[in-house]
Amino acid sequence: MAETLQSKSDWLCCPKCGGKTRTQIRPRTVLEDFPLFCPKCKYTCVICFRDGKMEEIKMPDATQEGAGLGRIRWRDLDSNGIINEKDQQWIFDPTPAFSYGINIYLEYKNFDLTMFWQGVQGVDIISDLKKETDLWSGLNIGFLNKGKRVLDAWSPANPGSDIPALARNDSNNEKRVSTYYVENGSFLKLRNLQVGYNVPKAWTEKISMERLRFYLSAQNLLTIKSKDFTGVDPENVNYGYPIPLNITFGVNVSF
Repeated sequence: MAETLQSKSDWLCCPKCGGKTRTQIRPRTVLEDFPLFCPKCKYTCVICFRDGKMEEIKMPDATQEGAGLGRIRWRDLDSNGIINEKDQQWIFDPTPAFSYGINIYLEYKNFDLTMFWQGVQGVDIISDLKKETDLWSGLNIGFLNKGKRVLDAWSPANPGSDIPALARNDSNNEKRVSTYYVENGSFLKLRNLQVGYNVPKAWTEKISMERLRFYLSAQNLLTIKSKDFTGVDPENVNYGYPIPLNITFGVNVSF
């Protein structure tokens, strides 16, 4: 696959999904046997870039200890025909592209509504939890419950699955850090929602009160996360538990 740059300075795009990578080049840039990583689809390949054109180099399968049907395969980034510690590169960015928050306050007659939304966009996480939800040999504890994702593991009857085939032993060293565990950790959370009611002043004066307000408040009420994220809560990646929902009822009184 070849791609031609149209501008004086541009970002290389992933040959698989077309997404922008973090590699920036100019038309006169020359790259040979360059390992390219896509932060969007986690695809890794080797490319050449010359005269403003990028071409993916199709590499033959390298020797990989433990390789087999339904097993994870790693890319031979240094093109020496062997998968080893030299076939490593930086595969995730834990720094968000940006963080944001929205405060909303509304009033209608004696009612008031307060909301606080907070989000993080463009951040990578490493989900060690997938070692327990996707690999039967996760902790090598026979009586430990497994995640339901193993029900969709690769098998001859399910060849389209990207979850490794079930195995009692991790002979392929699939628990090593790899792009298989890198996921999109972006999220938007409704941190706080509060609904209040102020009792009319004509009523409070009868009981010698200046103000009487009842409210119902909830924290961590809603989480909107990336569909690519397989865990429970992007803020609590490796424990599998969401941040608890708290609901509070209260009264504000002024004399």
